[in-house]
Amino acid sequence: MAVFLQALFSGVLEAGLLMAVAAGLALVFGVMGVVNFAHGALLMIGMYAAVAVGDVGSIWVTSLLVMAAMAVLGGVLYAGLIRPAYHLDHTFHLLITLGLAVVLENVVLLVFGASPRGRANAGIGGSLQLLGASLPWNRVILFFLGAAATAALYLFITRTELGQQIRAASQDTMAAELAGISVQKVMAVSMALGVGVLGLIAPWVLTTTSVSPTLGDRFVLLAFVVVILGGAGSLRGAALAAVIVGLTENFGSAYLPGTLGLSAVWILFVLVLLLRPQGIMGNKL
Repeated sequence: MAVFLQALFSGVLEAGLLMAVAAGLALVFGVMGVVNFAHGALLMIGMYAAVAVGDVGSIWVTSLLVMAAMAVLGGVLYAGLIRPAYHLDHTFHLLITLGLAVVLENVVLLVFGASPRGRANAGIGGSLQLLGASLPWNRVILFFLGAAATAALYLFITRTELGQQIRAASQDTMAAELAGISVQKVMAVSMALGVGVLGLIAPWVLTTTSVSPTLGDRFVLLAFVVVILGGAGSLRGAALAAVIVGLTENFGSAYLPGTLGLSAVWILFVLVLLLRPQGIMGNKL
C-alpha cells in the first residue's frame, strides 16, 4: 500500500510540471499550428538563466525575472524565426525549431560546459508526510505553481478580450484578419506566453534536478506525448493528459522492472493514437 500511495502522489506532483510545460506547447500549436521542437531546449535555457541569476532576494523573484526574460525571448524568436517562415509548410516549421534546439544546446555547451548545474532547494527543505508517502516540499510547490500557471493561461484565453482574439485566430486566421484582429500580434503574444510559462517554472524545476545542455530532450518528448494525448492544441486536454502521463510513468516505475516504467507511457500513447487519434479533448483551446 505504501508503494501504491507513493506512486500515486508522485505521479500527481509530476503532472503539475508536465501541465505547465505542455500548456505552452499546446498554445503555440493551437494558435499557430507550429510544431515547436525547441520547447524543451527553451525550458533548459530558462533553467540556465536561473543558474546565472542566482539568488536575487528569493526564488520567487528569480522566477518572475526569468519568466519576463523568457517571454521576451519568445516574442523575439517569433519575430525572427517563426513569422518569416509562417507561410511555409509545417515541415519547415519543424526543421526550423529542431535547428533552433540544436543551436541553443550548443550555445549553452560553449558558455556553461557539459557538466550538470544545479542549485539548492531555495531554503525549502523537508517533506510533506501524507498517508505514509513522502512528498518533498519543493515538488509540492512546483505542482501548485504549474497547475496555477496552466489554469491562469486557460482563464486568460477564455475570459479576456485578447484571449478571445487568440481563440479566433486559432480557428480561422483569415476570418480573424477580416474582423480587424491583428493576427501577427496575437501569434507573438501566444509565443511569448508559451515560453514565459517555462521561465516561471524553470527555477523550481532546477531545485528538483540538475540541468545539462541535453535536458530539454526528455521534456520535449513528454510534452509532445501530453499534447497529443490531450488533443493537439487543447489546454484542458493537456492538463488532463499530464495527470494521466504522470500517474502512468510513476506507477510503471513502481511496479515494472528496470526502465519499463517509461515504456508504459509510450504504450499508452500508441493505444490512444490507435483508438482516439484526435486525443482526449479534440483540438479546441
